[in-house]
Amino acid sequence: MVRSGLLRALLLVMALLPALLCLVGVFLVDLVPDEESFNIALGTPTVYLAFILLAVLAPMAAGGGYELYPPEQLVAYPIRPRTVFAGTLLLAPVNLAWMLNVVALVLITSFASGPVGWGTVRGSLSVVAFIALATVGGHLLAWLVVGIRQSRTGRWLTWAVAAALGATVAFLVRFGY
Repeated sequence: MVRSGLLRALLLVMALLPALLCLVGVFLVDLVPDEESFNIALGTPTVYLAFILLAVLAPMAAGGGYELYPPEQLVAYPIRPRTVFAGTLLLAPVNLAWMLNVVALVLITSFASGPVGWGTVRGSLSVVAFIALATVGGHLLAWLVVGIRQSRTGRWLTWAVAAALGATVAFLVRFGY
């Protein structure tokens, strides 16, 4: 629908920019000093945990995912919930926070893997599998919570679970665990 050739090229470059950043970052691993490489490796689990939290909380905050059409407009069309779920998964990469976290995961994994070689290839394959699993699992959990919240008891249950999680986090932070 974009008629300008320059604008099309710009949109294509913007779409390919995260992949380009990942590719350039993988080859810049050798430029990182050894002491910084160790510090980056120490921060790796935190970045993975942050991605899992993003993959679960973002679709949950969006009410189950990023829907293409509002549910009230789908009443006349026989679209299966499976199709709506697949659509939300396809729209996950459009989320800027998701995309930036993917770039961070790929870069930090390549730094932790060491110099470019088979370790980097294995690390890249592992991080792609992790990203897919976390994204699908996060959307699945978000849709499950949306389904549970359809009843009054489900809403009370989700609020009780959220309060218990909040109290647990507050306890852990307060007493330094």
